[in-house]
Amino acid sequence: MNDRVKLIGYPRGASPFDFSPFVAKVETYLQLAQIPYEVRAGNPRKSRKSKLPVLVDSDGTRIVDSQFIIEHLKRTRGDMLDGDLDAAARARLHPIRRLFEESFYWALIQSRWLDEPTWQKLRVHLFGTLPVPLKWIVPVLARRRARKQLHAQGYGRHSPEELKQIARDDLDAMVAQLGSAPFFGGDRPRSIDATAYGFLVNLIHPPFKTWLGEMARTYAPLVAYVERMEMFLKR
Repeated sequence: MNDRVKLIGYPRGASPFDFSPFVAKVETYLQLAQIPYEVRAGNPRKSRKSKLPVLVDSDGTRIVDSQFIIEHLKRTRGDMLDGDLDAAARARLHPIRRLFEESFYWALIQSRWLDEPTWQKLRVHLFGTLPVPLKWIVPVLARRRARKQLHAQGYGRHSPEELKQIARDDLDAMVAQLGSAPFFGGDRPRSIDATAYGFLVNLIHPPFKTWLGEMARTYAPLVAYVERMEMFLKR
């Protein structure tokens, strides 16, 4: 039986990881859990929830959303990363995932989509290969959507100084949560480390500079964490 799954993400060019932290999260989980997979570039507008990643299982089942994908893989492949954790340990790791995905995520979006110098690079990175006139129209619509999302969430209403303070507070919290352990999951990587690495590698080794990435690289424990994960994953 072919147990290989297909991970649909964004075009990545020569980068070893996906530009989306959520796609990178799932790919890291697949690597940590030793699940055979292949990567394909897709279009989020063709996804059932208009978002990526999408996982296509070997039986054709399609799962959308990074966390639902991981839970599906745990049910169908076993839980080799978190299976030995008790309820209390799982509860301690849950808010760390929320820190990355529900708070820090918005700093990442702002630094890419609304910061003007970065946006000019992002536009080429994501949309540069689209045919005319799509390469002119799609970036404008996508940026407008990001701006509306940031405003609705509240992050887009803050001043640049306030935005940087919020991001700095999140980075401080990450360092505190990591503590003296080599991984966020403790002495070995857990599924939380798929999330953490998916976000942090996009800042520590980004395809282009952002103010958030420059800030993150001043946190030596987080830089060292990414290096440990890369050694573990043998990248």
